[in-house]
Amino acid sequence: MIVPMRKYAFWIHVADYDGFLAAVRALGMLHVRRVMQAAAEAEPSALQQSLAQLSKAIRLINTRKATDTLAPPVAETNQALVAQDIWQTQEQADYCRQQIQIKDKELQQLAPWGDFSLDTLHQIREAGWTLTMFICPASKFDPAWRESFALVEFTETGPDKYFVIIHPIQEQP
Repeated sequence: MIVPMRKYAFWIHVADYDGFLAAVRALGMLHVRRVMQAAAEAEPSALQQSLAQLSKAIRLINTRKATDTLAPPVAETNQALVAQDIWQTQEQADYCRQQIQIKDKELQQLAPWGDFSLDTLHQIREAGWTLTMFICPASKFDPAWRESFALVEFTETGPDKYFVIIHPIQEQP
């Protein structure tokens, strides 16, 4: 009688391997192949590190909210590749969050200057003029500067006053 062959995978501790192999052969197993021999020979710290990474990846997945659309199940997966993919995705997300924080900080620093076009600045430069932007404490702002320079005040936020002096390119205010 011909019986279809079935493939089984077992994860066995090295100390229990010989006893397990004898028991499986007693049941009539024909062929046994050691697939993870390199993992058994690896140093314990590398295995513990790999286990810790997989545990962290599992905790990370469990903290995420389930989405309505799930990916179709995959028949065979390599846990190390899945964990590596999770960590790469997490690193990309962290990098994106960091970039958002940097851009938000830049935006907060530039907000007092208002919205203006870089094209307008280029046109002013082509006409032989330039803008020099200043920030100084409002208490140290000298109103006489309005008469001495072509000064345009933008805003006063908190203790600081934001203003620009328009002058020819070759001169410094």
